Amino acid sequence: MAASCASAASSRRSLAFPTVFLCLISHLLCLDFVAASGGGSVGGLRFYSQRYSVAPAYAPVATYGPRVSPIVTPPAPPLAPPVAVGGPTPPPAGSPLATPSPLYPPPIVQAPVVSPVATPTTPPPPPTAPAPSTVPAYAPKSWTPVGAPTVPASSSVPLYAPVSPPLAGVPVSSPVRAEVATEKAGAAKISAMEVPTTHKAWTYAEYGPPGVLKLEQIPVPDVAADEVLVKVHAAALNPVDGKRRQGKFKNTDSPLPTVPGYDVAGVVMKVGKEVSKFKEGDEVYADVSEAALNKPRQFGSLAQYTAVQEKLLALKPTRLSFAEAASLPLAILTAQEAFDRVNLKVGQSVFINGGAGGVGTLAIQLAKQVYGASLVVTTGSAGKVDLLKSLGVDKVIDYKKEKYEELPDKYDVVFDTVGECNRCVKVVKEGGAVVALTGAVEPPGFRFVVTSNGENLAKLTPFLESGKVKALIDPKGSFTFSEVVEAFEYLETGRATGKVVIAPIE
Repeated sequence: MAASCASAASSRRSLAFPTVFLCLISHLLCLDFVAASGGGSVGGLRFYSQRYSVAPAYAPVATYGPRVSPIVTPPAPPLAPPVAVGGPTPPPAGSPLATPSPLYPPPIVQAPVVSPVATPTTPPPPPTAPAPSTVPAYAPKSWTPVGAPTVPASSSVPLYAPVSPPLAGVPVSSPVRAEVATEKAGAAKISAMEVPTTHKAWTYAEYGPPGVLKLEQIPVPDVAADEVLVKVHAAALNPVDGKRRQGKFKNTDSPLPTVPGYDVAGVVMKVGKEVSKFKEGDEVYADVSEAALNKPRQFGSLAQYTAVQEKLLALKPTRLSFAEAASLPLAILTAQEAFDRVNLKVGQSVFINGGAGGVGTLAIQLAKQVYGASLVVTTGSAGKVDLLKSLGVDKVIDYKKEKYEELPDKYDVVFDTVGECNRCVKVVKEGGAVVALTGAVEPPGFRFVVTSNGENLAKLTPFLESGKVKALIDPKGSFTFSEVVEAFEYLETGRATGKVVIAPIE
């Protein structure tokens, strides 16, 4: 029995050895097949050929998307044809494995890698010069000039002109900057011109008659942190300009040489780092000197450029031209401050001595349209009666025929713009107020010097936009920038009606 069992065991061992050997050979052949095919799975395990030093990222067996090898391959030579990267190496042509299979998805094609090594290339053709073009002249706000005159490349280009980017066709010699500012409202685009280092300005280095004025080329003023640089489009003259030039208050004047001019209207070209209310391209106006008689601005508005403190500026009413806007600041602020100081109330009566002058014409309108005076009376010549009544005057006293101080009428507020305070105090009511702009002052009269203020200008914008308050320019019209001496001579005759304006300034 034992011998029989031993014989059976020996027989089983003799049979098991070939069986195990055959299974091992079969298993190795299966692995070799998988290796030859680049990968596969046996018994739920994933196998990869030893030719890959780094295995691709794991993906479920049932899904085979494109696989990009993380191995960094050497860059292809310049302009090499597209190459396939990622995934296992496809089998050779004619192989039974070459048929489409999920194991061999379409290769990913990448663009040729440009070698970092510089290689000789054919030089590009020289650039062709752009066709000559023109830059449109400045047009306010809309930045869409229609029928604007063209400007040859060789001529002086306006200092502020809108350009629709790109700046194709602009001559190389044009000073137009490629920098284009974008306005938030409507994304309107404007092009800022290069501000020159020098500009034309009227100056005087000594006090005297209008003949001391000289048109000179001087440096463009610097802009402080709280200032803006304005490209001047129009300026206006005031009696104080003549008195300053004559040295009437030289003890408190700014140093010579001086660029005269208080009133300005123009376009913002630069803003200081502390400026927040204005930006490049804004149309503004102002009285550039905060205090008219105490250290007024040395470099004023009778120039192509002027620097102005932000607090003195206001946006120009859109209804007004630059010339009209320039005629207003100092005069309208003077009338406004005068009525504020005397606390003019609705329903009160006002007498204005010299209603046809620059301040007088505006004082009439403010008293009637802004402060609500019930009665406005002024002095004037017979030839100006219709004009004065059109501004809102209820009664005009011809100073050539009557002495207003001998008339029985009395008024709550008396505003003397001529310098006759001694006569004006005789027509004020008991407890009333007399404001004198010039000349000797007698009680109860008082005098003040206007303080420029942009916020006060802005308060008047609704009245200017509606047309209730109008700018009045002298009938002789605006004087050109080259006629400043003549404009001063005319102003100092005392015969001007409304304001004497210098425009355009270019």
